[in-house]
Amino acid sequence: MGVKAYAKARRELFDERLDEQLAPSLAEVYAGRGHEVYANADLFFEGTHFSDSMRRVLRGVAEAVRGVGARKVFPLFSLYGGGKTHLLIAILHAVRRPEALARVDAELAKVYAEARPRLVVLDGESDELCPNPAKPLDLKHYAVRTIWGSMAHQLGRYDLLKVEDERVYAPSVEAIRRLLGDEPTVILVDEIAKYAARFTGSPDPSLQGYGRGVIAFIESLARAVEGTRTALVVTLPLEV
Repeated sequence: MGVKAYAKARRELFDERLDEQLAPSLAEVYAGRGHEVYANADLFFEGTHFSDSMRRVLRGVAEAVRGVGARKVFPLFSLYGGGKTHLLIAILHAVRRPEALARVDAELAKVYAEARPRLVVLDGESDELCPNPAKPLDLKHYAVRTIWGSMAHQLGRYDLLKVEDERVYAPSVEAIRRLLGDEPTVILVDEIAKYAARFTGSPDPSLQGYGRGVIAFIESLARAVEGTRTALVVTLPLEV
């Protein structure tokens, strides 16, 4: 008997639309777009194999937002296609739809449901979630020019980093900590190295400065979350 006698292929494996999508997009899932196997929390968790390392990160993030975990920063190093974005999507769905997570891990889902953390998503490949001075995000009452301005906007507290966003300089650790406060928060950052490289390699000196500011911001953000109820999850290429 062959494998077919014991295993049944999932129907999405025959969906040609997935052939055109080399990797899932965090921004697309955040916006509720993209293929349903990623955007639909129930289907996503149903089709996801939970490795020990994935459960460890999910549990660590849950402990961080509860204020009981010592670790607040979770860097995810991997080669292309190594599952970094898949894990970020798992955390996103755990925050938004803990009842879907309950189907595979009821105990972990309960922690996310009780904590009810705020969610910030910064995807370096999305101009909407990661605008920049050359391509700001125009909103009704203001324009967001930077990645830190986007974070403040998503938290509903843009006014706290308004000056830093308008003048395009990275906020201090203290300013970021004031923005975060003591509310449980999950910050997901994807493709940030690629995002910063777009500007540090620009021929425009002002954009070069912004690229350096992005790097400084991530470093300050990692320091700012210490002692808070914020979990920062950042994907990084293996060579960084």
